[in-house]
Amino acid sequence: MAKVMNSAGFYIEPTLDSFTAAAAAEMPADTRIMITNSPNPAAYPITSFTWIIMYKELAYGKHSSEAAKAAVETVKWLTGDEAQAIATSVHYAALPQNASLQAATLLKGITYEGTPVLK
Repeated sequence: MAKVMNSAGFYIEPTLDSFTAAAAAEMPADTRIMITNSPNPAAYPITSFTWIIMYKELAYGKHSSEAAKAAVETVKWLTGDEAQAIATSVHYAALPQNASLQAATLLKGITYEGTPVLK
C-alpha cells in the first residue's frame, strides 16, 4: 500500500488508525472542522469526517415525535460507545472520544416542538 507524506513530514499508510488519528483534533462547538492534512504526526493526510446533518427542531412537515426520537436515538447509538467499539470490525474508523462527546452534546439540543428529544 502506498504511503503519503503528512504535514508533519511522516509517510503514513491509509489505515483505520491513521484516519482516527486525523480526527483527533480539537473540535469547535459548531463541529465545523477540516481534518485533511491534520498536524497529528500519526494522521493520514487525506481524511475527512462523514457528516450527519439534522435540524435542531424536528417538528416540521409531517414528522412525528416517534420519528424524531428514532432519528436522534439512531445517531446517538452511531456516535456512542457501543457502535464505536465495533467500528473497526465493520471497516470504519472509530471516532475519537472528543468527537463522540461533541456529538452527544449536540444531540441533547435537538428538540421536537421545543422539547428536547433526548431525556
